[in-house]
Amino acid sequence: MTLVVSVLLGALGSTSPPPLSALELAEELTNPFADLINVPINQNPDFGLGEDNGWRYTLTLQPVIPIHLDESWNIISRTVAPLIYLDAGGERTFGLGDIAQSFFLSPTRANQLGWVWGAGPIVVLPTASTDRWGNDHWLLGPTVGLLTRSGSWTIGALTNHTWSLSESGNVSATFLQPFIDYTTASSTTLSLNTESTYDWTGKQWTVPVHLVVRQLLSFDSQQVSVALGLRYYFEAPNDGPAWGLRLGITLLFPR
Repeated sequence: MTLVVSVLLGALGSTSPPPLSALELAEELTNPFADLINVPINQNPDFGLGEDNGWRYTLTLQPVIPIHLDESWNIISRTVAPLIYLDAGGERTFGLGDIAQSFFLSPTRANQLGWVWGAGPIVVLPTASTDRWGNDHWLLGPTVGLLTRSGSWTIGALTNHTWSLSESGNVSATFLQPFIDYTTASSTTLSLNTESTYDWTGKQWTVPVHLVVRQLLSFDSQQVSVALGLRYYFEAPNDGPAWGLRLGITLLFPR
């Protein structure tokens, strides 16, 4: 009898939680520290480069993988791997950019005030196939993020700062990504954000602002978020772009 009761209790204890609804999944995508494996694939065409109005196309693969430490803590792995094509100033170049790898230590639940946070290191690998797309140096620094939710709204920011590790390098850059998301009952998310960078060596801001619409869809058992957005550069280098688009697809793999 004791054995039967133990088996029943064990089975009850191992019952999986119910799957997330479409709305819950759409809301989870607004949280960069969510316990949700997802793989964003973003296409970023930029236009108006230089005097001849050249263009640039960047394809980024950005897998996000949460790693469980225990019931209270996760490590969130975030990778950004860019492929870049440039057609500007009589030059046509295609290649791989530097790959950035971040690890965030993050609590599995929001605190009593409703805040979710993550902090850890970021390392940038010198994987660029040409000097134009990278720094040719290993970069390292801290990264931190913070967000809160109120009803359908998610407000937060990600930031990092990196320095070159070699004495011959002279790289120092700050990245800022504040964001505001609003998710509707139809699992549609409206997002406003900027992915700004300040180059402390060159004393140069690059400030693209994105207005993006994302929609969660389901194809058989595969949940997918598709995105379409407009990007405008409020600040860029002299030969930088004026505006661009964001076309994205995110594959979701709920536990």
